Amino acid sequence: MLRLVVGLGNPTPKYSRTRHNVGREFVDYLKHEQTGSMAALSLDCFMNESGGPLKKLMMADHMKPDEIVVVVDDFMIPFGTLRLRPGGSSGGHNGLKSIIESLGTDQFPRLRIGVGPVPPGEDPADYVLKKFSREEQIQLSKLFSHAKDGLDLMVSQGVEKAMNATNKSYL
Repeated sequence: MLRLVVGLGNPTPKYSRTRHNVGREFVDYLKHEQTGSMAALSLDCFMNESGGPLKKLMMADHMKPDEIVVVVDDFMIPFGTLRLRPGGSSGGHNGLKSIIESLGTDQFPRLRIGVGPVPPGEDPADYVLKKFSREEQIQLSKLFSHAKDGLDLMVSQGVEKAMNATNKSYL
């Protein structure tokens, strides 16, 4: 059963509304939407250091990896696309890499929110630190609604059915 939604991002105002912080933005959205039986939080640490604090929290609350879902940005996926998976590699995402190393497993659900593609010739590290445009911000709230529906489906019918319904482009 899903107990915790963890949105990865960086805690300082400098990163607010950037592509890299879309996981934190999603958690803020969930907090306003009253998530019911699942808690939603952003870790109070930088994304690349997420593993230790998440492991500590999970141990304190006796949570297993399959009871969480980690929400992250993914510049390899087009903006407006969601990808829910029950586990797998970090895909080069340093926040996921930190969590995998700390938990000692890659078998925990994750929801990737597409923020790509990176424009030709632009460094992905610079691209993800750019703020969303006004139009993208408006579209994000619609996308977050679909992502929440996917997590609700995950709670009620499991990750496989949620993946089948959620994994697509919404824009």
